[in-house]
Parts: sequence; structure tokens; C-alpha cells
Amino acid sequence: MSKIFAAIAFAAALAFLAAACASDPGGEGGSPRPEWTLAAGHPRYDSAAYLTAVGAGGNRRSAEADALTQLASIFAVNINHSFRETAEHSEFASGDASISVHRQTLSIDLATSTSRESLAGARIGGAWSDGRGGHYALAVLCKATAGQVYSERVRANQETISALTAGLAAAERRNTLEGFFRYMRAAELADLNVIHGEVLAAVGDLRRDLANGEDFRIRAREIAWAIPPIGIAASGDSGRRIQDAFAGVFSSLGLRTASGAAASGAAASMATGARYALEVRVGTRSDAADPRGRVFSDVAVSAILFDAGARAELSHFSFASRNGDWTQQGAEGLAFRDAERRIAREYRAHLSSFLTPGR
Repeated sequence: MSKIFAAIAFAAALAFLAAACASDPGGEGGSPRPEWTLAAGHPRYDSAAYLTAVGAGGNRRSAEADALTQLASIFAVNINHSFRETAEHSEFASGDASISVHRQTLSIDLATSTSRESLAGARIGGAWSDGRGGHYALAVLCKATAGQVYSERVRANQETISALTAGLAAAERRNTLEGFFRYMRAAELADLNVIHGEVLAAVGDLRRDLANGEDFRIRAREIAWAIPPIGIAASGDSGRRIQDAFAGVFSSLGLRTASGAAASGAAASMATGARYALEVRVGTRSDAADPRGRVFSDVAVSAILFDAGARAELSHFSFASRNGDWTQQGAEGLAFRDAERRIAREYRAHLSSFLTPGR
């Protein structure tokens, strides 16, 4: 009951703040050119209560989109700068190019998510056209509303981080794939809280209690080195293409792999001396040429991840790819290439969702 009451109270407070912030009039247009289009501030939106940004475009829609992007950039610039510094420093200190690339990619992902995340509660508070094809828009963010929304997001993420990392003190539970993905998910949430914290700082609520995502990634890398190489055994593969695609996903996460014979389950694990084993089965089938002479080939992939220590199946990943070409060899080559791309694109998220509780 207390949680229900708290949720109702929070919703009521948000509704009150939103109503207060939305009470100011919205857009305007016409001549002469208003001062706010020159980024001189808007008389209706006191800087003590609002953050504002001006956008321009060839039509009203593009001007509004630009205004919202400019508003988001208030938070994105500092975040991206700090993460780029981390990437450059890490590459110099460790000499590991793969780690550097991972963190540079992270900064790009954060830039994209910031553009989305930091717009919660924002709206268009003014619009003007010069009558000659130039359009301007004013994006407005009420500080009180933003403070409530992002404080709640930070609180929820902190609770999830605590739940993810609870009970991982013992090495036998920490040094597992589940422990690895728990820390990786905690790092993602901590990175989001950095973004939320930038928004809160901009509206006057400086947070000093936010965890650093890099701390969780360091622990995840320590676990990755403590886990023996993951055995990968594939049958029906074409020149190790599918096996290497799965190995590439594990490698991109910092996890080591070892090739094994085409055995099954725990046997594949024991064949490579690994605790974990990935059993991959690849099936191919080609149709006869159609009336136009094109041949279509199917490649079906099934990958089961086993924990040999627990003698348990952890996850099952499967899909089929179909492609056509003028020859059977060409069609199979295209189907295998498509399968490689799907593994690279989808298997990492699959592992995370299966091995991170509550994901």
C-alpha cells in the first residue's frame, strides 16, 4: 500500500508541476522579429524557472525539431566531451585498441540517447516566421518538472543497480557469465544516470551520489579474464564462418573463446576444458532454380549455450536466413553472409537478456 500511495503522490505532484509550467502561453508569429529568435531569452519564460533553446528551419516542423535538438545539446556537450576524454586516455594507458573502440562507440550511443532522454518534459513554447521561408521555434523545459522526472529516473536506476550487484561478493557467483552481464547492465544504467544527472544539474539539482559506469565495466572486465575461454563447437558450418561470427560477439564483449570438436552440451565444454560451451548447429538447403533461373538457399542456425559446471542449458538462439542468386554457390554465400550479420547484430542482446535477471 505504501508503494501505491507513493506512486499516486508522485503522479499528483507531477501533474501539479506540469499544470503550473504549462500555464504560460505558447507559440506566437508575425512581425517584427521577436527578440527570443536571437537567443535573447523569452519574457514569458524566466531563466530561473525554465531552460530555453532556439531552433531554425525551412518550415515550422524542422524549426521545432532543431529547437528540441538545441535544448538537448545543453546536456549532451559536456557528457560527450567527458566520455571522449575517457576513451583517449584509456587507449593511451592500456594500449588496447579494442577497449578504446568500445568506449568511443559508447560515447556515440550516449550522444544519441541524450537527444532522446533529455527531452522528457520539453515542449515548444513559441514559433515565428519571417514570411520569406524562414521559421523559428522556441523549445522550453520547465525546471521543476524536469527535476521531478529525472530524480525519479535516477532513483529507479540506482535501485536496479543495487539489485543487480547484490550477492556478487563471493567469487564463485561473481566470476560467471551472469555476474559479467549483471555488471555490464549496471554500467549501462550508471551511464544513463550520468545523463540524468547532467539534466538535474542544469535545472539546479546537483547530484554527487551517482555511480560511475566505468567502475562497473572494470569489474566486468575482471570477471571476463577470470572466466575460462568459452568453448565453441560447430557442425555443418562453411569454413568456420558461423563459428567465427559467434566468437566475434564474445570477443567484442571481452570474453575469450576456444574452438572445440562438434560435440554436444557438457561434452563440448569438457572437450575444450571450458566451463561454458556454445553448441552451434548449421543446416543448409537449396531450392531448384525458379522459372527465371534464380536459386534460393536457406541457412538455419541454432546455438545453445551450456554451463558445464551446473550441467544446465543457459540460452537457445536460433534463426533462419534465405537468399537468392543465379547459382547455388552464390545463394549459399549470400545466406551465410546474412547469417553472420544477424549474429553480430542480435546475439549480444540475446545473451544480455537471457543472463541478466529482470532484463
